Formats: sequence, C-alpha cells, structure tokens
Amino acid sequence: MRNTGAWVKDADVMTTSYGDLDVLGTIVTAVNLTSPIKASVNLRRNVLGLYVPLPCIKNFGSCEYPDLCVYGYTNKENCPPLLDEHDIPCRCPITAGTYNFPGGQFQVPKTRWATILAGKYKGTVKFFSKNQLIACYKFFYSLE
Repeated sequence: MRNTGAWVKDADVMTTSYGDLDVLGTIVTAVNLTSPIKASVNLRRNVLGLYVPLPCIKNFGSCEYPDLCVYGYTNKENCPPLLDEHDIPCRCPITAGTYNFPGGQFQVPKTRWATILAGKYKGTVKFFSKNQLIACYKFFYSLE
C-alpha cells in the first residue's frame, strides 16, 4: 500500500491546558489526492471498562464522510498562515509528496458538550480515493 496510498510518517497531536491542539508531524502521499476523498470512522468509547460503539451524531462518532474535500478552504480563501509557511495544502487536490509540519497550535471551538464528551476513546479511520483504500489508522485518545 505504501506505493499507492497515503500515510502518516510521524505525528503528535496534544491538547494544551486551555483546550487547543498542538500538532506536528509528516504526512506522505504517493498519489495525487482529488475529490472525492472518503473517510470511514469507527469510534468506541470506554464505558465501565468496555469500549462501546458510538453512533454518528452531528459528525461525531462512527461516521461516513463521503468527501473530505468539502471541509477544506475554498479557492477564494487563503490557507492558514501555519500551513502556508510550510507549503502544506489546505484544499483539494493534494499533490503527491511529503508534507512536513514542524509544529503549531490550532484553536478548538469551545462547546457546551465538553463535560459530556470527556472520556477515553479508540477507533479506526479508513481513507479511500477512487474507491481504493489509501490509508487505515488505529487511534486512541482521551478528552478531559
């Protein structure tokens, strides 16, 4: 798959004490990525020691995203300076290559649901382009 897909070479995502995200890492894609780029997320939450599947509610949980490209910036918008400085695309198409992000902080919108969402999670996410699997990742995280 490494010859035909996309992968995360190295990445760290950490939350700050005030809830924003510190992100750094390297992403590699061996192919040009064009719309539609589909994502399939399977998310489970720890409830009394068991990981229970979460349904998709308002784009959170085990959701299908038919085209991640719709979440990028439009051609009329500038990419965020943190991405622009490092030649990291913020919209489709994404040209094949290696994208290094040495680190930066992103603001996360505050939500009244933060207390309810607190907990331990695990899951998988699969990415598809032209109906072919291009990447698959397992992840674990905690929200406080």
